[in-house]
Amino acid sequence: MPCGFQRQRRPPIDLVSRLLSSLVVFTALLLTVSSLSAEWLFEQCTITDQSGNRVTLLDLERKGEQITRDVQTSIEHLQAKEMAADALFRGEITLLDAAVLFRSLYEDPKSWHFPQRSRPGRDDGEGWCRVAIEWTETRIRDEQSSRQADALRQRLEAELQQHLAYYGTVKLPE
Repeated sequence: MPCGFQRQRRPPIDLVSRLLSSLVVFTALLLTVSSLSAEWLFEQCTITDQSGNRVTLLDLERKGEQITRDVQTSIEHLQAKEMAADALFRGEITLLDAAVLFRSLYEDPKSWHFPQRSRPGRDDGEGWCRVAIEWTETRIRDEQSSRQADALRQRLEAELQQHLAYYGTVKLPE
């Protein structure tokens, strides 16, 4: 070799020994990391709520998704009630039809948001008619006028009283 440099050859056993010891260290490191749960890794990204409880980002994401679903459902229910109220006002549907719709929107008791009025039972047809009357009257009073809302309430009350006089009760269809 020129310039006096000679390449030293290591014995193959020394190289194999070093590779094996590196492999053992790497294996131990891999086993240690793989024994950590994914939850532990996500716990490192936690915050606390106002009560001092730890909340993971995954919990917050799930809660946000649930709130989004709840808001979307509320918007859909509101739109359905508005359409029913408008159709009831125009005389396109009957009071019983509107009551059936309102009852279906509040199948889940948790969806009832009227603290001044208790939620009618499933078989309380008259109660659901009154919910439809009150909701429709309020909408028309807000959108049209008090005079139109009063006239609507009288018309719907008369429809309800006529039904009660004829049948004695209000049984809504399923």
